[in-house]
Amino acid sequence: MDRLTKRSQRVIFRIFLVLILSGSLHQAIAQHIMVRGRVHQKDINLIGASIILEGTTLGVSANEQGNFTFLLEPGIYSIAVSFTGYLTKTITFVVQKPE
Repeated sequence: MDRLTKRSQRVIFRIFLVLILSGSLHQAIAQHIMVRGRVHQKDINLIGASIILEGTTLGVSANEQGNFTFLLEPGIYSIAVSFTGYLTKTITFVVQKPE
């Protein structure tokens, strides 16, 4: 009987752990908002431009269309956009919770 009880406890613990982890993952994803941008000058896409989220180690590069994306929580952010031969441009923006 003790063996069955211990086994049942382990199964219940595993199910509980999976539910907690699933809920945490869902909350972590749900709190992030996709921020998109495009780096270009007139009609020229600046492929490979660096976009750095200031105050963090997060950064991305613009793709072939000059597009980039970040997943961010609501808040105020600044990004530094740089490309060889151009001055670095810093842009501040607000990410709001969707209503």
